[in-house]
Amino acid sequence: VMPGGSSELEMKSMGPEGVKALQDFIRNGGAYVGICAGFHIMLNRPERAQLVPYTYIREAVGARGDVQIDLSKEGAKILGIKPGKRLVRYSRGPIAKEAAWTKGACKTYALYTSSLSPLGRAGVSFFNTPALIAGTYGKGKVFTIVAHPEYFEETLDIVEGAFKFVSGRNVKFPPRMKKKDAVAVGFLTSYISGIETAETALAIDNAEDMYLVPVDVMADWRRQLDHINVLVLPNDIIADPKRGKNVKKLVEKFMSRGGTVIGFSSAVKVLPKGAIPSGSREDIVKTIRSL
Repeated sequence: VMPGGSSELEMKSMGPEGVKALQDFIRNGGAYVGICAGFHIMLNRPERAQLVPYTYIREAVGARGDVQIDLSKEGAKILGIKPGKRLVRYSRGPIAKEAAWTKGACKTYALYTSSLSPLGRAGVSFFNTPALIAGTYGKGKVFTIVAHPEYFEETLDIVEGAFKFVSGRNVKFPPRMKKKDAVAVGFLTSYISGIETAETALAIDNAEDMYLVPVDVMADWRRQLDHINVLVLPNDIIADPKRGKNVKKLVEKFMSRGGTVIGFSSAVKVLPKGAIPSGSREDIVKTIRSL
């Protein structure tokens, strides 16, 4: 599995020997699942692994958000899920087009049906460009997707389908809830930065009487707030002039429904009235248990 990140840095870290090992692994019957940068690594470019017959056009620099893809009936069949249009998280993934090169036997199984406008730039159109490519290379199977289906629970079935396609085996993500009366804790994952916030999220998820639900500013639209009891703010994003207004609306709407909001670190300075300030990650777990 090759996740998102920087395809350029991944290629440098592998070096020529690592790239050859990857190619040999797949050709001899291995399975490959690539997401975003993992998609880019497979493209037909001199500085990439060149295992799928698609070439790079450009990258939508700065573009992040939800995009719509249209999964074909054939694509749905190989993944074992329903066809049709889906919203999937996108983050600066490569825009590609089919090439005449035919070394890998791959096909497009989903196309983009929407685009994003990067901040401060004109919109980059990638309508009808490949979003999901899958097929074979030698004896192995390859699944690549530009967007991030692992980002939201609503699109995890695409990831499960990817594993089924490349391995022939059913893979299911375990449910987040550990027990029936566990407390569902929403954590504003869009703005995690640094060790403290990451360790706080893990401390909550490791507690047997609660489970972590990663949410972002689209949480209300996705109805994620309907399924959590507590919302944790890891920093003072409310004070951010660009994104803070949306987070503030999200928090206020959640509190108006009777939800509990807890803030720690720099978020303590900007918490709305009625929210609970907390200290260390240990304090947050204790605070949640005392509610």
